[in-house]
Amino acid sequence: MDKTSVTTRLRIAGSRWLAPLVAMLFCAAGQAAAPLRPSAPRPTPRPTASPATLTRDTAFGEAIDIIVHGHCELDVPSAIRVAEAIEPIDPLFYEDPIAPQFSESWLALRRATRLPLLTGENLELVEQFLPFLQHQAVNTLQPDIINAGGITATKRIADLAAIYRIPVCMHNVNGLILAMASQQLSAAIFNCPLMECKRGDEQANIAASNAPVIRDCRMAVSTRPGRGLDLDCDRMKSRLAEGESWWD
Repeated sequence: MDKTSVTTRLRIAGSRWLAPLVAMLFCAAGQAAAPLRPSAPRPTPRPTASPATLTRDTAFGEAIDIIVHGHCELDVPSAIRVAEAIEPIDPLFYEDPIAPQFSESWLALRRATRLPLLTGENLELVEQFLPFLQHQAVNTLQPDIINAGGITATKRIADLAAIYRIPVCMHNVNGLILAMASQQLSAAIFNCPLMECKRGDEQANIAASNAPVIRDCRMAVSTRPGRGLDLDCDRMKSRLAEGESWWD
């Protein structure tokens, strides 16, 4: 393998719900992208683009990408209305706007908007991802190693997506162990341009050493064996719930 092709630093997207002014902190914190969550609208109100445009121009500017996360809360008409409202900010992704399982609803939304669609964190195993690929229903898949079936199952999903020329971006909001597993898998997959990263992952207090290193919107890929974990077991034991036993 050509050593120049080895991924040593991963581009990351910060996971945080932010008001427009607080969002400015992401620039100082070194996050690469910031998600905003729209409130689930009541029966298809007509939104305006002004608040979205204001958010982009005054809080973020052009130096940072925006991901708009719907948390699977919208029906199709509402998702289309929200898409119309956020088009002026040119988001990197419109994430999970509708129910996560594949249905004709995804195709209706796909036809109605030019925004890049992202989903996958709530899907399980390759079988639930396959119809999104077969119908080209989204621009990018976002598997979560925990939900998708583990490292091997997620690698199968990524390999299948590569056949359809669809990128994957790891969903990662569950602490140090998942972050390190997602980091290693992301670095090993050629069609993974981005990995989600929970703000504060580099301050992992259960790591005895080798905590994630994040600089300039990139996470350094650990070169230690396996997932690169070095857990502080004494600290973890001191925080067991009353009556909880330690695993050996």
